[in-house]
Amino acid sequence: MKPAPFALAALLLLPAAGIPAPARATEADGFQISCDPPVRWSSRHDTREARMAITSREGEVDLILTDRVVAVQLSDRVMRKIRRETRQELNDEEDNPVAQAIKTVVLSGVRVLLNHSAECPVRDLDDVEYRNGRLVLTSEDGKRLFDNMEVNDDDLLASFSERDARAFALEFQRVKARIRGKSI
Repeated sequence: MKPAPFALAALLLLPAAGIPAPARATEADGFQISCDPPVRWSSRHDTREARMAITSREGEVDLILTDRVVAVQLSDRVMRKIRRETRQELNDEEDNPVAQAIKTVVLSGVRVLLNHSAECPVRDLDDVEYRNGRLVLTSEDGKRLFDNMEVNDDDLLASFSERDARAFALEFQRVKARIRGKSI
């Protein structure tokens, strides 16, 4: 099995979930994931149902805005690649039966884990803006969110085109204004 999608997922999702920091834990399909509030671990979002979804320049990550949340997840393209590679690996019959059983459990668990997103409720976000070549998401208590996420050693929030990032920030402002009862 090629490790690239799994390494990408670990680089992306584990820091977002706040794994090193002590925090509230969330159960996600049998996995215990720690998240620093207000970010939480949640089910994957369908980008077609999002108010807005932008994909990183390299096509690896989606940033999603709904009327309720801002979420980060592996892109549909990466998820299809992971599914294809895990199917190929599971169909590889080189291993003995015990190794095959272990491989099945591990790969199935990884696939379930990656089929989630890190999200923050819009009500807990104060602002989303495009500044100095990257998106900046700030919580109501002044904390910068999704700030330490990397994809292939690159800053996730700088991985979106300027046009997409500015459009995302503007759409967030519209959603937030509606929640606050103001028009934009």
